[in-house]
Amino acid sequence: MVGSLDDDYPTTPVLLISAHPQGDDDDSGDTHFRVEEDAIELLAQYASSQPLPVIAITGVYRTGKSFIMNQLSGIDRGGFPVGATIEPCTSGIWMQFARNPETGGMCLLLDTEGLSSYTKSASYDAKLFALATLLSSFLIYNASGPIDDDALSSLAAATAVARAVRVNSTEPETSVQTAVGAGSGSEVSFDERRRQRRLAMYFPRFLWLARDFSLELEAGGERLTTNEYLERALAPIQGDSDRTRSRNVIRTAITGAFKERSCLTMRRPAHDEEDLQAISEALSAAGAGLAGLNLRPEFISDVEQMKAFVWSHLSPKQVNGSGVTGPMLSTLAEAYCDALNAGAAPAIGSAWDEVCENECNRALSQAIQAYDDDLDALLRKDSQAPLDSTNTPLISEASLAGLRERAFFVFQSNPLTSSSAPAAKVCSDKLEQHITKRAAEALHIAQSRNESRAEAMVDRLVSKVTSLLDSDSEDFSLDHIVENTKKVVDQLVNSVKAADPSLYTLVMMQLALRADHIWARPLRVHANRVISELEEEAEVRVAEVRADAEKDHSRAYATITGLNEDIASSDAQLETLRNERDKLQDKLAVAESRISSLEADVQKLSSDNPDVARKDEQIAQLQQDLAEARNALTQARREKLEIEEAAQSSQRKKRFFCC
Repeated sequence: MVGSLDDDYPTTPVLLISAHPQGDDDDSGDTHFRVEEDAIELLAQYASSQPLPVIAITGVYRTGKSFIMNQLSGIDRGGFPVGATIEPCTSGIWMQFARNPETGGMCLLLDTEGLSSYTKSASYDAKLFALATLLSSFLIYNASGPIDDDALSSLAAATAVARAVRVNSTEPETSVQTAVGAGSGSEVSFDERRRQRRLAMYFPRFLWLARDFSLELEAGGERLTTNEYLERALAPIQGDSDRTRSRNVIRTAITGAFKERSCLTMRRPAHDEEDLQAISEALSAAGAGLAGLNLRPEFISDVEQMKAFVWSHLSPKQVNGSGVTGPMLSTLAEAYCDALNAGAAPAIGSAWDEVCENECNRALSQAIQAYDDDLDALLRKDSQAPLDSTNTPLISEASLAGLRERAFFVFQSNPLTSSSAPAAKVCSDKLEQHITKRAAEALHIAQSRNESRAEAMVDRLVSKVTSLLDSDSEDFSLDHIVENTKKVVDQLVNSVKAADPSLYTLVMMQLALRADHIWARPLRVHANRVISELEEEAEVRVAEVRADAEKDHSRAYATITGLNEDIASSDAQLETLRNERDKLQDKLAVAESRISSLEADVQKLSSDNPDVARKDEQIAQLQQDLAEARNALTQARREKLEIEEAAQSSQRKKRFFCC
C-alpha cells in the first residue's frame, strides 16, 4: 500500500498538539501547548460519526517510537519521520489516520515527542505523558532493553501523572510540575491508592514494548510469559532505601493507573551495528516498508506479533462509558492543554463536561437543522398542494409530532445527550423550545392556509352545486334541487372530516357563514325556473287571449259593420216610414175629410129624401164607402203605429250600437 489509506482518509501525519516554550530556557517547564486547527478540522471531517480507537506511543527519545507507529499505519512512504541521529525527530504530538486490518475500522495513531530528551525538562515529559495517556485508548510505552530500575526511572512521568491528574475538579489539585518536583520517594497513601483506582477507569490499555530484548524469560527454572515478566518487574521490592522506595512508587503508580497492562518483547533488528545504522538510514528514507532491508527474521516476526496484538486488543476511546469521536477528542485535548497551560492539573471530569457541552451543542445544532429542514420542506410541499384538495393536510399536530420525534432522534443519536451532564438537559430544553416555537409558527401558517383551503372547498362546492343546477336534468322540482345540494354538501363534509378534524371545523364555519349563499342559489334557480314556467304559460295564455280577442274584434267589427249597415238601413227605412207616415197622414186626412163629406152627404140625403129607394142605395153606397174609408183610416192608423214602432225600434238599436 503506497501513499494513501484509501479514498476517504488522509494518511499524511499532521501536528495535533504543538509545544511552544514561553521562556528562554526550555528546561523551565513553562511550555504552552496548543491543539492545531488543521488537526481539529481533520478530526471533525473524517472521524465525527463513530467512536475512535486511539493508539499513542511514548517512551525515551531515539528508541524507535515512530518506526512502531509507521508499522501500525502500514504506509510505505509519507509516515512519521524516522531519524538515524541522536536528535529527536518528533516535537509535540503528531497524529495519523490508520485502518485496523482486522476490523476495517478507522483508528488514530499518536506519535509523541520522546521523553528524557536533553533539551526538555521532567515537567515537560510528564505533561506530554499525561496528554498521551488521557487521549489514548491504547498506550504503548516504547523502551529499550529489559524492565529494570533504570527503565522504571524513565517512567517517573507516570508517577507525576498519577498524582496530578484528577477524576473531577472537586479533588485536591496538584499541578504536574509540583508532582514532578515532589519526586517519587514518598510512600503512596491509602487515599491516594483509592484515587488512583478511580483514575484507572479512565486510563488506556498499557503495553510495555521492550525493544532490543535479548534475555531469556525464565525465573527459577520456569519459562515466563511476557506478561508474567512485566508483573514480576512491577512487583514492589523489599528495602528501605530511598532508591527502593522511589522505584516502588513508580511501580505502584503504573499498576494503580493501568489495570489492563501487557508486555511484548522485540529482538534487535540486526546483530551488526553497521547493519543497524544502515537499516535506520533506509527506514528514514523508505518509511514502513521492511522489504529489501537486512533484518533478522526474528525481528520481523516480533513486529508482526506486536501489530497483531495491538489490533486484536484495540478498542475505541471511552470516557464515562461513552465513545469518543474525533471532535470529542479534540475538545478533550484542548481542555487538557488549557489546564496544563494554566499550571493546573488536568481534571478528566471537567474536560469531559466540556466535551459533553460541545457535543450536546453540536447535537443540538444538528437536530435543529434537521427539524428546520424537514419543516421547511413540509411547508413548501404544503404550499404547493391544491387549495381545494380534501387530502390529509401536511401540517398537523401529528405530522409536527413526527418531525419532533425525528429531531430528538437526531439529537439523541449522540450518546452524550443521554448523559447526566448538565449540558444535555440544557440543550434538550433548547431543542424543545425551538421546536415549540417553530411548530407554533407552522401551525399558524397551516391555520391560515386551512382557512384558505376551507374557502376554496366551499367555493368548489358552490361551483358544483351551480353545475348541477345548470345541468339538463328534467327534474326541476325543489325537492330534487335540495336533495342534490345536500348530497354535495354531505360529500364534502364527510371527506374533510375523515381527512382533518381541524379543517373540518373551518369548513363547517365557512358553510355556516355562507349558508345563505349556498342555499339561495338553488332556491333562486328554482324560483327562476318557476317564474320561467309561469311566464311561458302566461305567454301562451296571452297569445290565446290575443287570438280570441282578435277573433272577437273581427266579429265585433263585422257586427258593428252590419249594425252600421242596419242602422243605415233603419235610417233609410225610418225615413221611408216617415215618408209613408206622412203620406198616410195625408191619406188619413183625405179619408177623414171624405168621411166627413160622406156623412154630410148621407145626412143631406136623409133630409132631402126625394127618392127613398135611390137614396137608400146612395146611402148604402155611402155607408159602404164610409165603412171602407173608416177601414182604410183604421188600417192607415195601424200602419202608422207600426211604422212609428219600427222607427222607435230602429232608433233604439242605433243608440245601442252607437254606445
